[in-house]
Amino acid sequence: MKKKILLIALLMSLIFSLSAQEISEKKEIAVFALSYYGWDIPANAFGLVDSEITDVFVNLGRFKVSSMEYRLSAKDVGAFINEIRKSKEQNIEVSEDVRLGEATFTEADFNRLTGAFIVVVPVIAGYSTEINDDGNFETNITSSFTFINVETQETFASFNIETIGYGESRDEAIRSATSDIASQLTFEIRSVPEFILKTGIVEVFGRRKILMEFGTNMGVKKGDEFVIMRTKVLESGHQLNQEAGLIKINEVDETLSYGYVLYSKDAPYPGEQLKEIPRLGVDGSVYLNQIGTTATMIGLRTEATRGFYGFRPIAGVEIPIAEGAPDWGLPVNAYVGGAACWYMGRLFFQPTVGAGIGGYIPISEIEEGDSIMDNLEMTHIGGFAEFKASYLFSRDLRVFVDAGYAYWNGILDDILGNYGFFGDTYKGSYIGAGVTLKL
Repeated sequence: MKKKILLIALLMSLIFSLSAQEISEKKEIAVFALSYYGWDIPANAFGLVDSEITDVFVNLGRFKVSSMEYRLSAKDVGAFINEIRKSKEQNIEVSEDVRLGEATFTEADFNRLTGAFIVVVPVIAGYSTEINDDGNFETNITSSFTFINVETQETFASFNIETIGYGESRDEAIRSATSDIASQLTFEIRSVPEFILKTGIVEVFGRRKILMEFGTNMGVKKGDEFVIMRTKVLESGHQLNQEAGLIKINEVDETLSYGYVLYSKDAPYPGEQLKEIPRLGVDGSVYLNQIGTTATMIGLRTEATRGFYGFRPIAGVEIPIAEGAPDWGLPVNAYVGGAACWYMGRLFFQPTVGAGIGGYIPISEIEEGDSIMDNLEMTHIGGFAEFKASYLFSRDLRVFVDAGYAYWNGILDDILGNYGFFGDTYKGSYIGAGVTLKL
């Protein structure tokens, strides 16, 4: 009898989870061209920006995209919403053309816009270009993106993206600033609640591997993470949605993806709700390593995570602190490399190698007229190999310890040999620890 009751309860729980499961669908979206009215910006600098913005929405996979050639200024967005409201609520026929600020819509295009579920209006909200002390140009651009629900005639999301570009010419600096819009825009769109993917577990293999709905057709990539959402019924009868586990995607097909369960309060089962965690796709770490009695290394490392699972490219900078280092310069090492990734639930192991160069940032001159101190100088070349063990304390935070061997060969012995650490080769085994924030 007890077994029957338990079986019935399990079946009811499964039926409830299946009925409550939310599955995202592709959304109809129309994207306006980037507007820059009121700013003295060369039009040719935006030749590729419009296509880059559209490509962001296309590559995300979760939209059916229509690209519009019209440009609306910020002040025209409200007027555009009012025109949509009038055409829908009052059932007024659209005239042969609709003029909003600098843009004039044909009847066909306006009807196409009002038929879309979402309209996106990108606008340059801030712009400045100036010449730095070194004679190069610096451009600052603030881009505003407004999302309008045509059905309700309401703005449901709006955000700004700030980018900085540098170049020897004004146009080059502008192109540099606009080229960074796409990467930030991808993250911001994925962070809008209406666009966060919701899907479900299709099948479970053991305790650690699951198969979920959605793949490249909805923009899922290796390294993406989803939380398991479970509903708890309170004594009051209210339902509380809680995060009950974390899954990292390790294989992506066209319509399905495989995921590895990093942790879960209970074993996952088919039909459970999954919800995307939007991230920039980078892990950032701060660490402290001690190379024997030679030097202490304070470092900052980044690891690319979106699009990667069993291997990650890395890049970092670190400051060696050693006895005998002169006070006229700040030593800095910069490196790139790669790390293998081994997952064991909350435990995470990474054999890592890296190589780079070392130099110093001048603080004061050694002697008056010494040309070496006029610019950043390379002083070392070297690298390291290490093994790192991490523990996932929470969804977004890991702590780790590492051990390895570093070798940094001094290449300016004959010039800086009298200045201790900057001219010396330093090497040795090291141990360390740090913290990683999943961004």
